[in-house]
Amino acid sequence: MWPLSMIASILFFCFGALAESSNIRFVGSLGIGSAGAENEGVVKTEEPLALGFSTEYSMSSRFTIGFEHNRSWKGTKSNIGATGFAARWYLWTPHAQDLKNPSDQIEETVILQKGYIPYLGASVGFAQSSLPRLTENGRDVSVAKAYVSGKAGFESPLFGPWGWRSELNWAEGIVGDGRLRMVHIFFGLYYFL
Repeated sequence: MWPLSMIASILFFCFGALAESSNIRFVGSLGIGSAGAENEGVVKTEEPLALGFSTEYSMSSRFTIGFEHNRSWKGTKSNIGATGFAARWYLWTPHAQDLKNPSDQIEETVILQKGYIPYLGASVGFAQSSLPRLTENGRDVSVAKAYVSGKAGFESPLFGPWGWRSELNWAEGIVGDGRLRMVHIFFGLYYFL
């Protein structure tokens, strides 16, 4: 799934480059929680850490779309991942934006709104697990499925193009053999291009 995520991010970046680049942001997060998979009656989990990466494009002051990749992480291993298309809707206030002055003749006043900006979101895509056997008599748990994910969180600008985000993310496999679930709370930073 890593190559698919990288290809999706590159394509999204190239598409976004046609628009104003200040509408694109990269997000990197570290999370806590649990991910698990079941196949043929064998259940395995991976916890307590997770990694999350996304590229987002601001469609308006209240709505973003993008690609994301989330992975569970235990020790030096990461065996459960999900890559998909995500959308976020900002409930009461506009999300942080890095608005650039297109004219270099006169500098205009810049307004920086700081506060906690709540949002709801969803994503769809493909998830996979490849949890290896723990003993010689054990079995691998390999699952590949389509998934849906719900998310809710807060974000706030820090300074310049930087900001922070906190998000609860619940992903559930829906189509395919076996079962797969990821539940994480992510804490991360975003950066506008």
